[in-house]
Order: sequence, then C-alpha cells, then structure tokens
Amino acid sequence: MPFETFVEQSVLRPVGMDHTGFTYPAAADRATGYVKAPRIADPALRRLLPPGVAGNRHGPCLALNPFYVDGPAYGGLVGDVMDAGRFLRTHLADGEIDGHRILDPQTARSMRSITHPGKPFNHGTGWFRRPTTSPENWVEHYGTGAGFWNVMRLYPDRGLGVVIMTNSTTTYDFEPVLVLLAGASWS
Repeated sequence: MPFETFVEQSVLRPVGMDHTGFTYPAAADRATGYVKAPRIADPALRRLLPPGVAGNRHGPCLALNPFYVDGPAYGGLVGDVMDAGRFLRTHLADGEIDGHRILDPQTARSMRSITHPGKPFNHGTGWFRRPTTSPENWVEHYGTGAGFWNVMRLYPDRGLGVVIMTNSTTTYDFEPVLVLLAGASWS
C-alpha cells in the first residue's frame, strides 16, 4: 500500500482531518507562501526552485505558487489549522477522538515520552522538546518548508494543544505566544 494511502486511511480520515492530505483539495483555499529575500536573490531562487514555484515579488518577500513536496514520509502534508487541532485533540485524549479509538492509549503516551537526547532537540516518536529549564511538561512538532513555518505544541498535563501556522519561511519567536496561551484560563 502506498504510504500516502496508509496515512489517509489510518490517520487522517479516522481522526476527521478531512481538509488535510498530500494534495490540495480541488476547491480548497490555498495560502500563499513567502520567502523573505533581497530582490537581487530572485534569479538564484528561480533557478533553485522547481519551475513555476517562484511567484511575484511583494516588497521584501518573494511569493511562492502552490507546490507539493515530493517526500511524503518526511513532509508534504497540506492542511488547515482546524485539522491540526483535531490531531492535537486526538493526542490529548490518548489516541481517541469523537468516540473513535485511533491509537492505543499507551502508544499515544509513549509517543510523547522524550527518550532520546539530541541537538538541538530531545526526541520522542514524532514529538520533540528543545532542552529547557522550564518545569512545564510539553512536546512539540514543527512543520516547515519553503514559504511556511508552523508549530504544534501539546501540554498534556493541562489538556491543552496550540497550533500556530504562518505563511513565511522566516522563523519567529513564538515562545512568548505559547507561554501566554498556556498560562491563560481556558475554562
């Protein structure tokens, strides 16, 4: 079975991630990705990127036309923030969503267990954590690529998941936003 088919049948559809897949749904809105680079870099970017990916310039950024990542095992999922939220809800409920069991509870918990030290991240299975002195229990996963930068973070002890999606390759200091959201009252 192709990897993409397995992921769609075993994860995406059972979790209810109906707006996520390895291709854009035909009628779906698509975010435009941007790469911040000086105008002088445009010719080099147009040669480095696959034909048709580099779009128009908008101020300090070069727009990217929608494209697919040819590497589904390490990336290439496209979807929206609501679907990413369903994925986090599934993990926070130890592998269950809307009454449907997707993962064994022990499997979901073990995936969030950080067991392998590394640089710059310590790793679990699909989740990682930057070395920190914070007493807060959390794990996260980034989604990055040309034109996009995203983070999903789980605070399992609080039952809280946060997704931040941007349409810029430029990294940003998201930590203050996550700290603010994690400290908010959600009752």
